Amino acid sequence: GMVASIDDPYTFFLSPEENKQSKDDLGGKFQGIGAQLGLKENRIVVIAPLKESPAERAGLKTNDIITAVDGKSTEKWTLLQAVSKIRGPENTKVILSILRGVEKKDITIMRQEINVPSIELSYIKVKGHEVAHLQLNQFGDTTNAEWDKAAAEISKKYKAGQIAGMVLDVRSNPGGYLDSAVYIASEFIKKGELIVKQETLDSNNRVYTVRRTGILLDIPLTVLINEGSASASEILSGALRDYDRATLV
Repeated sequence: GMVASIDDPYTFFLSPEENKQSKDDLGGKFQGIGAQLGLKENRIVVIAPLKESPAERAGLKTNDIITAVDGKSTEKWTLLQAVSKIRGPENTKVILSILRGVEKKDITIMRQEINVPSIELSYIKVKGHEVAHLQLNQFGDTTNAEWDKAAAEISKKYKAGQIAGMVLDVRSNPGGYLDSAVYIASEFIKKGELIVKQETLDSNNRVYTVRRTGILLDIPLTVLINEGSASASEILSGALRDYDRATLV
């Protein structure tokens, strides 16, 4: 009740069970339907179904508003309340009542174990040039280790002249660990530069700077963002923009 009185949908109290669910998310492995959820005008909305997930196969789409879960209205629910009701043991069903524009429908989804890789690396052709396309899905427990592997491959190809540049894709990335955002920004920005600063009323400010030498300091970089790019995604994108290190699209 005290936290709810702030009247901010992004500030909430986590019970021990909700905290475990949140950590499971960042660990990249959980049982559920495989969809990123968000809040829009205090309504539970689908940011994006994960690729090849039960949610995608059942027909759930970006911007679907979830009005009820198993017949129970989601009005005034927090995001974590919605997640806790939608998740459940694999091979069990959940019925989502959704609003898509003016259309109302019920979608039944079979829960499964969901494994979410933080990073997906591929190569695409842009105006006749080969370019690395790195999809960054979240800033979780395994992100930095996955990033190091992908960054090393991209750096090697760039130095060998096999690729002309890089697209960093954080569309529909809801965020995660702040330290991970700083770690990844440090791959592109010179050592010692400021990434982000947290200011508090008691002057106990925290400053996050680049503390390592990145291996992608010179590669041409474009960052893809959308309305689902939140939190750590915004910090990373903002830092790269502010140092004129990347073009944001």
